[in-house]
Amino acid sequence: MPTQHDFYEALREGRWRPEITLTEDKGEFVATYKQGEDTVSKRSKWSTSQAEGDLMEELYNGTLEGKYFPEG
Repeated sequence: MPTQHDFYEALREGRWRPEITLTEDKGEFVATYKQGEDTVSKRSKWSTSQAEGDLMEELYNGTLEGKYFPEG
């Protein structure tokens, strides 16, 4: 059975690609990831890539904590 460390490695190596939604809201760029009932978002005034990068950092940390994992 895979562990959170396996999921973390898969995320870092690109074998697991979470479905991230990129939007604009009130002049800011928003990157959102939803897993089950939980949703995590990061906002940036500057760019979608910054919002997405910040969200990926949250996902890396959350994956090691067991919060996020590949579904399906």
